Amino acid sequence: LVQMNNGKFDKTKDSVVVRGDFSAWAGKEYLLNDADGDGIYTSTYDVGSVTNIIYKFVMIGSAGDRWEDSISNRTRDGLTGIPVTLPVVYFENDSIFVDMNDNGIIVYKYELSQNYPNPFNPSTSIMYSVKESGIVSLKLYNSIGQEVATLINGQMEAGNHTVQFNASTLSSGVYFYKIESGKFSSIKKMILLK
Repeated sequence: LVQMNNGKFDKTKDSVVVRGDFSAWAGKEYLLNDADGDGIYTSTYDVGSVTNIIYKFVMIGSAGDRWEDSISNRTRDGLTGIPVTLPVVYFENDSIFVDMNDNGIIVYKYELSQNYPNPFNPSTSIMYSVKESGIVSLKLYNSIGQEVATLINGQMEAGNHTVQFNASTLSSGVYFYKIESGKFSSIKKMILLK
């Protein structure tokens, strides 16, 4: 199960599709549906005799298409040619990747998402997920490694979180934000254009 990094999702206006390389129909897309209202969007399509597919999910909304925030395409191996169901999960307006174990219990992962919008002026949102409760630090650095802002520094509960950042006092340029929690750390780049 995956969850897309899209910000707010309005069921009355927005839809979700899956796009990817699925044996001779690259560029096509399939609409996903939430038939029982449980927030799990699914679609079943025949991949023929393909044994490996690469795909991404995208939300089609009034603000335009928004791809899931993933470093690389998702790959599904070991297919047998039978129809496959790929779910996308939304938890209200949360927007960070989560896993679900065999018992259906949500398991959070340590994850730092790309800020949105990016480039931005002057405000942007940074979404992240914490696997376990603990001290979380989220700091911003300029292009030469100098710390310019501390966005978070304290105890956080496990789960999905979002921090709003206003860079009105900073000059245009490339910045880096780094999260640290326990043994987890991750860095991403953001661009401020004024």
